[in-house]
Amino acid sequence: MSWNDLIFAIGDFISGTFEVLKIGENYVNWFYTAVIFVILVGWLAMQAKYNKEAEQTGGLK
Repeated sequence: MSWNDLIFAIGDFISGTFEVLKIGENYVNWFYTAVIFVILVGWLAMQAKYNKEAEQTGGLK
């Protein structure tokens, strides 16, 4: 097996993953958008909790 065979095999694998995305159509985009939104809301909720705690204690622990 040469380097070219390895590189082309990796390229074929990556191209195949894009075929899976085509099957999902636009639902894949909506899924990732929803996941990012949920993570962002969770992150902001945690940050609000930490800010409130920092105000009560006078700073970071």
